[in-house]
Amino acid sequence: GATGGGSPDPKRTLAGAEDEESEEEGSSAGEGAVPDDTTASKWDFSELRAHLIKEGHDWGKLWSGIEDVVVKTMIAAEPAMASVWHRGTPLDPRTGAPLQSCFEVYGFDIMIDDKLKAWLLEVNVSPSLSSSSPLDKRIKTKLIADTLTLVGLKAMDHKQLSKDMRVERQNRLLGIEKGPSVAKSRNANAVQSIRTVSEFSEADWELIMDTHDEYMRRGNMERVFPLADSVDYYLEFFQTLRYSNTVLAKWLSLGGPKVFEVASGARDSSAAPRKV
Repeated sequence: GATGGGSPDPKRTLAGAEDEESEEEGSSAGEGAVPDDTTASKWDFSELRAHLIKEGHDWGKLWSGIEDVVVKTMIAAEPAMASVWHRGTPLDPRTGAPLQSCFEVYGFDIMIDDKLKAWLLEVNVSPSLSSSSPLDKRIKTKLIADTLTLVGLKAMDHKQLSKDMRVERQNRLLGIEKGPSVAKSRNANAVQSIRTVSEFSEADWELIMDTHDEYMRRGNMERVFPLADSVDYYLEFFQTLRYSNTVLAKWLSLGGPKVFEVASGARDSSAAPRKV
């Protein structure tokens, strides 16, 4: 993202980014360099970081505050988004949960006061992706590329899909029920009692593996939630205890991606999913 009316840097957050429309050419400084205040009307976040560090400010504290605003804003809107998603999305036969078949890019407009405290101005649900300067083009091109990679669009066999839809319609008319799915076998409260990763169900591992695969496709983006060191803190702000959030929180508390790593030349067999 860019400062001067911008949003969180797409290099640092999964929430997306938007830059205000401007006829200015933006900054001509190299990435990470302190910009020339007399010529730059818009900076990217590497330039802003370099400038604030040069002035003796705590960039880490500032960015943590911005991330906190983004996460809490998304949590506040989560009930409405989840309701719409559940109504319009079919269930995944692997897990019994709604399919991960949609995504959104949000543009956060955040103001920083003289004490470097982040204040949310607004969130744009359809942020502009047009480019009015070379800086805009560079940032938004990276954003679009990383977003589509993160989503992980898969090739679709339209003939097979049409066949499956015909069979599903016919079975529904004949009153034939669908085959068994790998549905979750417990509620969110039960997941909290898990003590080792070997207690995760097949449906849990499907969710964990999908989440981990998404993380490995993050490109220049950085996940802001869920994270091992803050997931428990943010879970307290949710109105509803979601099964998926609880599974991921428990997985992170038990080591997260480390369960897939080989330690001392041998993998702990109890840490691997039995069947995925």
